[in-house]
Amino acid sequence: MDKESIYRLGLDRIKNIDVNATTEMYDPTTCNHTILVKLKKAEFCKNCGSTNIRTRSMETRKIKHSSANESQISVMLKSRVYLCENCKKTFRDSSNLSVGSGTISYETQLKILLALKDKNINFVQFANEFNVSVTSVINIFDNRVNMKRRPFSSVLCVDEIHNKHCGYHHYCFFTFSPQRKEILDVLPYRTNDELCEYFLSIPREERLKAEYFSMDMFDTYR
Repeated sequence: MDKESIYRLGLDRIKNIDVNATTEMYDPTTCNHTILVKLKKAEFCKNCGSTNIRTRSMETRKIKHSSANESQISVMLKSRVYLCENCKKTFRDSSNLSVGSGTISYETQLKILLALKDKNINFVQFANEFNVSVTSVINIFDNRVNMKRRPFSSVLCVDEIHNKHCGYHHYCFFTFSPQRKEILDVLPYRTNDELCEYFLSIPREERLKAEYFSMDMFDTYR
């Protein structure tokens, strides 16, 4: 595989990639790329630094990858499992293509996060665009995005929504500004003690800006 293709498919940033042993397959009917990537052989043990190592086995892992130009790319990453004859420990070829044993590359995750800035498209549409599952898109968003609380407006509405990922009770508490038509914050709990601690953590000057408070008759909110 030539260097131009390596750069075009965004594979040049893969650590320890063996360019000469990397091959490309393209299916014109589906516009899918399959890239067989092999990593350079390790020269010493990661645990003790000994050069007395041998290849014990080979592993192949399929990783979804998106370059700057194409999204339908599957990388078949071939890596070795080594045994150190000195410390008797095993280790694997290192690569920065994805996190641990993850099946979605760093670059694809970055493209998904940038695309998620478009509020007019939902998770399902993003999943179809990047050829990944809806759960994967949601997990990338939850793990990488830390939304800051928005300031109060003069009208503050509160309620909860059922979500299986929100603690043992499966309800998320949220605050909403009808004036700005936006959610101000979402919390993974709705107990009395936790909500009191949350509101007391907000500066009093800001809390006093809320002149009207809208809620249902749930005892905790009252």
